[in-house]
Formats: sequence, C-alpha cells, structure tokens
Amino acid sequence: MVPIVEPEMTLGPGDYTIEDTSYWSERVLTHVFRHLNQHDVMLEGILMKPSMCLPGRTIDKAECLTKQDALDEGLVVAKL
Repeated sequence: MVPIVEPEMTLGPGDYTIEDTSYWSERVLTHVFRHLNQHDVMLEGILMKPSMCLPGRTIDKAECLTKQDALDEGLVVAKL
C-alpha cells in the first residue's frame, strides 16, 4: 500500500500573482510534511502529487505567464 499525498492549492478566482500561489503552496506543503513526520509516515514511500502554481484567473492579461514559468515556479516550491 502506497500513501498518495495530493494537497490541492487552489486559491480560486482573484488577482493574485504566481508568487502569491507559490508562497501559500510552500506554507501548505510545510504543514503537510510536518504532520506526515509526526505520524511516522515513511516519506520515501509516498507518492507526492503537487498542484501547479498559477496566477489568479482575473489577473491582468499583461502579467500572464507562460506554462514554462508556472512549471519553473512549481519546481522551486517542490525543492523545499
């Protein structure tokens, strides 16, 4: 049996930036992993399914990022 950890980080509609989503994703993942450690979950044996870091849906189109930007930001959070 393999525990699947899939914390969904969806802030919903709004004008927040990809940096805001990255910040909150980092906070959520920190709490998730702290609780996994407290419950003696073997981290090497989990399947981690993180969500992508995306800006809000109502953000100014001039500030829109490419898919590569979203992937890069997600990798920064995942390396924590």
